[in-house]
Amino acid sequence: MKTLCEQGIPCGAILDTLEIADDPHLNQREMLVEITHPQWGKVKVLGCPVKFSDFQNEIKSSPEFGKHNHEIYSGLLNLSETKIQELMEKGII
Repeated sequence: MKTLCEQGIPCGAILDTLEIADDPHLNQREMLVEITHPQWGKVKVLGCPVKFSDFQNEIKSSPEFGKHNHEIYSGLLNLSETKIQELMEKGII
């Protein structure tokens, strides 16, 4: 990298995951944040690269598998409770 920089060639280090996790700049910028996942417990995930002085980004885990199914079936697909139950009994959903 030093040789490339001395020749005016733009370059940057390629960090492995341990180097990224320990990088002071990335940690100060909250580019890796710890969240609690319902299945896996505490995990580190990427933070939001866009920062605002008067707004705090909330990083949270994705919903559990199937958590919003009923909302989608009834709201977006406009299925009745009877139809949803029928599809569940048939193993379709």
